[in-house]
Amino acid sequence: MPELPEVEIVARRLDRAIAGVEVESALAPGMVTMKTVQPPLDSLAGRTVTGVRRVGKMPVVDFGDLSLLVHLMSAGRLQLFGERASLRDRRSRLLIRLADGRELRLREFGTRATGDLKARAAAAREEAGGEGEEGLRGVVLRLRVRPP
Repeated sequence: MPELPEVEIVARRLDRAIAGVEVESALAPGMVTMKTVQPPLDSLAGRTVTGVRRVGKMPVVDFGDLSLLVHLMSAGRLQLFGERASLRDRRSRLLIRLADGRELRLREFGTRATGDLKARAAAAREEAGGEGEEGLRGVVLRLRVRPP
């Protein structure tokens, strides 16, 4: 897992770069996911990124009333790219395609693909009143990255 200063820098840079940008689509080509998750990942389409921050060593991408909490595990990276990845990119686990043509990617570089991704209702976070993971109760989506 990346160290805290690195996660803080990534969160600040991403916040400056994508806050206010609309999401065109969200795909998880490298994930084995549950099919009955509510809301589904594609519900991010049409939402606007309201900010990027961190909770501990985990980046959080906020989309209004939904927050995407990303656990990077040992070798995960959340990166912004100017062009879109091929769906055959074996390292990409999550692709958040932005309306301006850029793409936010969760990529795994370790030998074991074990990144963890959670989307949680922001309302539940505010009700809990915490900034730690315990303050993010109310899981509405949890995707576990597994080797293909």
